[in-house]
Amino acid sequence: MRARVAAALAALALVVSLVPAVALAAPQQAGNTPTASPTPATATPTPGANSTPTATQAPWMSAGMETTATPTPTATATATPTASPTPTPNQSAGGAAAEQAADGPTIEELSRGGQPVAADAQSLRLADDRFWWLIAWPPGSSGAPDNSNWKYVGAQGMQTVKKNEVYLRTFALDSGDTELKIAYWEPRTRTVERGNTTETVRYAANVSVHSQTLQYQRGRPTIEVPLKRHEEPVRVTMWLADNPDTRWVFGHHSVATTQSANIDSEGDYLQSVIVDFGWLLLVGLITGGWSIRKAMAVAGVGPQWGYTPWILGWSISTGIALFIDYAGIANFVVANPWAISLWVLVLAWLIMLETFQQNVTKVRFVQPNVEDAVNPRGESVVGRIGESETTKRIVKLPDGGHAVVGRGPLRFLARLVGQPAEFYNYDERAAMVEVEEGSVDEKIYIDPDADEILDIESEGFTFAWKRSTPKTTDEGDTVLDDDGEPVTESAWNVDRILVSCVGAAAVGALTGLALGPLVGIGGLATALLVGMFGPKHDAYARADFAPAHLESVHASMVAMRQGTEDAKTFEEMEQRLGEAHVQPINQAMSLIRGYTTGVNDGLHGTYEEFQDTDPDTADEEVTADD
Repeated sequence: MRARVAAALAALALVVSLVPAVALAAPQQAGNTPTASPTPATATPTPGANSTPTATQAPWMSAGMETTATPTPTATATATPTASPTPTPNQSAGGAAAEQAADGPTIEELSRGGQPVAADAQSLRLADDRFWWLIAWPPGSSGAPDNSNWKYVGAQGMQTVKKNEVYLRTFALDSGDTELKIAYWEPRTRTVERGNTTETVRYAANVSVHSQTLQYQRGRPTIEVPLKRHEEPVRVTMWLADNPDTRWVFGHHSVATTQSANIDSEGDYLQSVIVDFGWLLLVGLITGGWSIRKAMAVAGVGPQWGYTPWILGWSISTGIALFIDYAGIANFVVANPWAISLWVLVLAWLIMLETFQQNVTKVRFVQPNVEDAVNPRGESVVGRIGESETTKRIVKLPDGGHAVVGRGPLRFLARLVGQPAEFYNYDERAAMVEVEEGSVDEKIYIDPDADEILDIESEGFTFAWKRSTPKTTDEGDTVLDDDGEPVTESAWNVDRILVSCVGAAAVGALTGLALGPLVGIGGLATALLVGMFGPKHDAYARADFAPAHLESVHASMVAMRQGTEDAKTFEEMEQRLGEAHVQPINQAMSLIRGYTTGVNDGLHGTYEEFQDTDPDTADEEVTADD
């Protein structure tokens, strides 16, 4: 019986002894054949002359699968078993340490970083009279030698590397190579029992050590050190094999854009483009063009900002977003490729909005400011002392009317969901001049006696949580003002307030659950603003246009000025013009006197009345002296 038990125990011991050998052979069977044989596990490197004295180096610091391949590392897991995250209930502290691995690195060893040489350069190390420092470029920046956007890797610099490579720099008098060790591990905790008490113990899980041989040239080389891709955060401990005290510890979490695209052929590439981008762009352009055309029929015209502000604003805002959170945006885009198509479509829709600019006229409204004056003959006339003007954009609406439109996306949105400021009497303009060269298309004269150039209530938004209601008496009768118009008073719009708050809360909750708390807060604020402000529905525009003959008066004055610029009296003007121009001058003077007399009397009359003025009956005809 004892012999059988002994034989069974011997067989079990043999099986257990073969487990490490099988574990070491597994990577060779699953992957490529290593380029070099493993270094004996008993080899212990000797620290350099300038290294900080430490305790005896553990065998795992120099042991492992060696390779001379450059620059791609050959990942070879050590024989160190990973710690189980869930210990047995009665496991002791000593048992936990034994489970982590008796000959492998402990979390204290892996967490120990090297001694920095300078406080402002935490990754600078000194080994064998040579400086080494570890740097990395942030996501979105290339590791080109002329790119100065690099950062030190360490506590005072880049604590977590997002890209799949870091860079070692040094000063070298000659070309050479050095061996680098890289350990990947995950810090974890577990609860162990110590007698009648329990405590939480930290340990290193999923530890794997890899070797790389790095070659460098004479001068100040920048040596690329590739890292394995990690979709989840891990810790990395890196050291020189011949000087383990020259070491760095940092985090690594690969950004999403570093993963492979699984595209093996041109056909796969074309299929990926069509599936991820092509169909959405096609559908978006067609539906977007149709929707924008319908929107133009309601709003009349787009935001009118031009192409440049939209393109620059969209590009700059995208750049700022990438600068703030490149990794987060990259992860989202990789998981949702349609986001790139949507980015392109939004810019295309904005350009479409600016392209539909038909039936828009830029008009300058001019109101002369006049006062009584005396002409060279001593007659009472009207003199111009200045002008008031304003420039507006007039759009022709689909129903044949006209509206004054403002610039900007908010004005466009107000016209789209509210109404434009329709110009009710625009077709009644009389004294109008078409501008052939200039910054406007038309110039329209406003009556000098008008109270303002334009009586306008522009399109826009108003505070919708309050509303105007007719004021009533105790008996329920509407209170009227002196002009017979109802008197209004402001009151809180309780129904809209309740609907706005409930709707904003729902939008914030849904967006927060779907896209994160920050997006949820943005959705809540946006929905609240939409409910708080509403579009105007009483926008309008009208003007008191000047009579039609004002245009003729201006034209006549221009005609009389030709050839008579230096004349100071009518007699001098008569001598310069000669008999051939007497009749046109008589007619022009008749119109001027008639118009100025009407202004002085406060009566402008109509264009037909001034057409009936007989030049022969005008005061004192102009005659020529040969």
